[in-house]
Amino acid sequence: MSAPLKEKAMLFGRTRSLVGVLTEPARNAESRGKPGVILLNSGLLHRVGPSRMYVALARALAADGFPVLRFDFSGIGDSESRRDALSGDESTLEEARDAMDALTAARGVRRFILMGLCSGADNAFQIARADERVVGAAMIDGYAYRTIGFHWRYWSERLASGRRWKRLLQRVVRRASHAASGGSNPAEPMYVRAFPAKERVIADCRTMIARGVELCFLYSAGQYQYYNYRRQFDHAFRRLDYAGRVTVTYFPDANHTFTRRSHLEELVSAVRAWAPRTIEVSERPDAGVDPVVRPVAQKALADVPAS
Repeated sequence: MSAPLKEKAMLFGRTRSLVGVLTEPARNAESRGKPGVILLNSGLLHRVGPSRMYVALARALAADGFPVLRFDFSGIGDSESRRDALSGDESTLEEARDAMDALTAARGVRRFILMGLCSGADNAFQIARADERVVGAAMIDGYAYRTIGFHWRYWSERLASGRRWKRLLQRVVRRASHAASGGSNPAEPMYVRAFPAKERVIADCRTMIARGVELCFLYSAGQYQYYNYRRQFDHAFRRLDYAGRVTVTYFPDANHTFTRRSHLEELVSAVRAWAPRTIEVSERPDAGVDPVVRPVAQKALADVPAS
């Protein structure tokens, strides 16, 4: 039987206006040498995450001995809006550092893993680059760069799809109809993520790898506009020496928010298997025995409280 987890609400930050939930390690879990984990909002979503993803990750990692804080940036969820002149990037970095300070005060940890989905992944990467207390970053559907292999798969699928041809013809007819009536063509709604230049990301990865940061990139099939096959990261980052500190996982059946329970379990399992790589070498149970970190045994989400 799994030991019960303890969760408590926290107020922190300079004005105590940031709201988070701390999930503490289970009493029977080995927590020595394990960094604290901080989960970063995805867009404007509350700290539970899409499909309660962050709740599942927090409780699973806490069961493995990692203290986990999931919180809302200012103006999101239960956290108040800021009243200063800081830019969005500046406030994101400051508030993430406030979260690290709060976790240090609550649990005594001084090393951290940052984790997030989509914009949360982007922020995890940038904050990990800027703050040397970060020893690991797990990015779910984060930065992605198209390759020849990506374009081949992307267009092969579309050219072979009768439904997509039908949609294309309907769009052409609709635009022609608007033009014939003298009206302007309606803009096609589209959300486009802006990624930094690939060379900038490679340089930042090199900086973090040299610092000893463990990087974990996780991609779902739901990010098909940017990433659509298992080895795309390797092909896009050929010039990056991983130095054993980069882990890449692709989920070919999952959507962007891992809505299906089985897909969420796969994501949680992958993160749990990676997280021990961030433990200080001297504290690892297999230190001095085998240079390969033993994988964490998979535990079903059923072992974790549902709410």
